[in-house]
Amino acid sequence: IYNIIISIQGSSTNISLVKLSKDNKNNFIEVKYVNNAEFGDEDFLDNLINSCLNQFKEKIRNNCLNSPLILARLRKILSETKNKFDKEEITNAEINMNRLIGNYDLKLSINIDNYYTACIGLFRKIIFLIKETIINSGIDIEKINDIILEGKMAQNTKLKKMISELFKKKNENIYNKLIDKSNEKEDQNHIIKGALIHCYNKSIYFPQYKIINIS
Repeated sequence: IYNIIISIQGSSTNISLVKLSKDNKNNFIEVKYVNNAEFGDEDFLDNLINSCLNQFKEKIRNNCLNSPLILARLRKILSETKNKFDKEEITNAEINMNRLIGNYDLKLSINIDNYYTACIGLFRKIIFLIKETIINSGIDIEKINDIILEGKMAQNTKLKKMISELFKKKNENIYNKLIDKSNEKEDQNHIIKGALIHCYNKSIYFPQYKIINIS
């Protein structure tokens, strides 16, 4: 069984193509190819923050917008908003920052399209990395059974749609096999964790395993 494991964490994205197999004695996680990039969930949030800052600057001309205190307040507010956008729990949000500069209150309306537009380059990077991983692994895309998504971005509806469109050309059933639920108590190594998530969702008994072909 060939799987793609996509782990999008704080500042890194790791994409691995693995093969799950077993003999009479052991289960094996065979790593066929690993692709790493230095961008992750935090970069999506940063892009959303910068998008809002640009809109704020259209309303007021003040260099204080780049102060650590203001950025920290904005990051906290937009982190919660981003998580809701990812799940599409909301499509619009009101950003209110009271007494931003002196007694000046700043209000801004943003929607999910603003978020997607600000981050479209990152979405495309992930799709490119997936394509690159498949090509460099030498595995036919039709042989890939499942996609396991890890991290907060695993909840992102747009990302799942883009991934499903990538695989639907070869396998129209892949969309139903997207997995976005992860158990944080499991192994923190994204390859092992992804394999265990897959087995858990498929009700496969996989209590012990060996890893081979790690370079």
